Amino acid sequence: MATIQAEAGGFFRNPGREVARLEDEVARRLRLLGIAPDDRAGIRRLLAGPPAGKAGGQHDSTTADLLGLGLLLVRLLRQSASAGRDPGLGPTSRAFIDGVLGRRSTPSALPEK
Repeated sequence: MATIQAEAGGFFRNPGREVARLEDEVARRLRLLGIAPDDRAGIRRLLAGPPAGKAGGQHDSTTADLLGLGLLLVRLLRQSASAGRDPGLGPTSRAFIDGVLGRRSTPSALPEK
């Protein structure tokens, strides 16, 4: 159990680095699906369901992975905020969060990186 706690503690030691890693992974997975990382509308469509005529298995798996990464990002942001730190969000994180929340493609209210 101590190993798991040490690894979890290490996750929060450098929140800026971890946000950047999560952003890179979200962007990579979006590109694999043919969605630009800053395309809020594309992200909303992705989360709405698989495109017509496409196999749903890969879509469902990738969507679940993206949502899991998003949950890690939110957890990291909450942990950082409670510690009084701002890890900063890049454009991919802002677009992904806006897309998940269903916001229009307008400037985000989230802090800039």
